[in-house]
Amino acid sequence: MIRTATRYRLLLLFALPAFVVYVLFSVYPLLSSVVLSLFSSKPGAAGFVGLGNYVHLFTDRYTSERFWNALLNNVEFFAIHLIVELPIGLLMAALLTSAAVRRSRGVYRTLLFVPATLSVVIVGFLWRLIINPLWGFVKFPCWAISTPRCRPSRSCPCGSTSASR
Repeated sequence: MIRTATRYRLLLLFALPAFVVYVLFSVYPLLSSVVLSLFSSKPGAAGFVGLGNYVHLFTDRYTSERFWNALLNNVEFFAIHLIVELPIGLLMAALLTSAAVRRSRGVYRTLLFVPATLSVVIVGFLWRLIINPLWGFVKFPCWAISTPRCRPSRSCPCGSTSASR
C-alpha cells in the first residue's frame, strides 16, 4: 500500500502539467492584461498612468457605454452557459456512468463522441479536397511539400513542369 505522503506527492506530480498549462494560458494573460491596463496606449504618450485608464473608462460617455455593453454581453453568455450548457453536460456525464444505461453504454458513448470526432474528419476531408492536385481550389505545387510521387526533375501531376522552385 502506498503511504499517504507518497500518494499525495504522486497526485501533485500528475496534476502539475495541467496546472502549468492552466497558469500559462489563463492566469498569465489575465495578470498581463491587468499590468498592461496601467500603461498608456496612446501613440507618443507611452508610460505608466496608473488607474487613469479606469477613470477614463468609467467617466467617458462613449467608452463607458461600450464597456457596460460588453460586460452585459459577457454576463449573458456566462448565465446561459451556467443555466443551460452546464446542467446538460453534467446530465450526460451522469448518464454515461450510471447503471441505467449499462446495456447501451457503447451506443451512448458513440452518440456522445461522434460530433467531437466528426468535425475533425470533415475538416481533414475538406483540406484534402482543397489541395487536390488535379481539381483542388488551391493549385499548390507538390514539390513544395516534397511528396515522394512528385519531384521537380519530372512532370508534376499538379501541373507544374518547372524544375526550378
